Amino acid sequence: TMSRRGTLTRGLVLVLLASVVGAWRAVPAATLRVPAAPARARAFASGADGDAEGGAEEVGAHELVELVVPLGVETEVLAELLMEFGAQWVSIQDTYVDTPDESPLFRAVNPALAAFERGDWPPRFNYWSACKIEVGFATAFDIEATLRAAEEVLGAVLPRVPARRVPSKDWVVAVQKSWSPITVGKLYIRFPWHEAPRPAEAEAELVLEPGMAFGTGEHQTTRLCCEWLQRELAGREAEGVELLDMGSGSGILGLSALAFGGARATLVDTDREANRVAAYNAVTNGLADRVSIHHPDDVPVGRTYPIVVSNILAMALVELAPILCAATQPGGRLGLSGVLARQASAVQAAYAHAFDFDETLEMNDWVLISGTRKAD
Repeated sequence: TMSRRGTLTRGLVLVLLASVVGAWRAVPAATLRVPAAPARARAFASGADGDAEGGAEEVGAHELVELVVPLGVETEVLAELLMEFGAQWVSIQDTYVDTPDESPLFRAVNPALAAFERGDWPPRFNYWSACKIEVGFATAFDIEATLRAAEEVLGAVLPRVPARRVPSKDWVVAVQKSWSPITVGKLYIRFPWHEAPRPAEAEAELVLEPGMAFGTGEHQTTRLCCEWLQRELAGREAEGVELLDMGSGSGILGLSALAFGGARATLVDTDREANRVAAYNAVTNGLADRVSIHHPDDVPVGRTYPIVVSNILAMALVELAPILCAATQPGGRLGLSGVLARQASAVQAAYAHAFDFDETLEMNDWVLISGTRKAD
């Protein structure tokens, strides 16, 4: 995932952005002669006693090592190797990040999205000319033996500073403290750990458990869609209005439409965990009997809706254009977001044959594209 302009991070499950189609270059077996993992690392990985110097391992703590990628060593290969040897995560940075010599490579969350914006496909992926790496290891790990083994494989010395301990942190508490209740238009959104009463200016309230699903109301695209839905429902007889939310995440858009008088909402997401979270949120808010939740594989065929909303990404919206056009009733309304201002024209072009567009609304470089379905 992209954590900031000059940083790429790999987590416990190794999902490097270089794995995007066409980006991985196979490394000949002769190039990587991988020795056995260091004994201490093997013991830790196998579940043997991993106490550090007689003390119990501190839950959540880790050791952080900073490395410089030497000339002649491929950054991707080094990151892969460290993960194979037991690193918990690897973060790759431009050596000159936040300096005048920085070389920003990305304008988007991933190289595929950047390629889409350029009209360049398949995407190309390149690292910075000079990289540094931060590596996280469990506190019981024999870090020096692991780094020496990596040096043996690569045939190069890895310049580094001594490891430093990063203490454990109660991330649940930290995250909860960072999220405050918010008001979006006339909708008050809070989380289960908030007890503040609904403000007088809010006409409806949702209690959300975001889990691992996108959609808490904080992001500009979610706000744009929520406010758009409120206006759409206020301008018509909301009772009996059904809505389709494609890419529903936590369910926030469909549930907010129901909170403002919509009759039913069909929520669709490829992420089954997101669908589980959306179902939980529907129950929490007493709306479960007015919601149907689907994976794309089991979406009702042939149904059309007076309101369709989709807050995902520009590339996906272009790919979904035939489906969303077919799902919107003639005279029905469509709202699209997850789109940067510079991407709006490409997204509109995919829908122009079927929709008359309204004026595009913008919030901090993100836009909402809305329109009315033309008669067939």
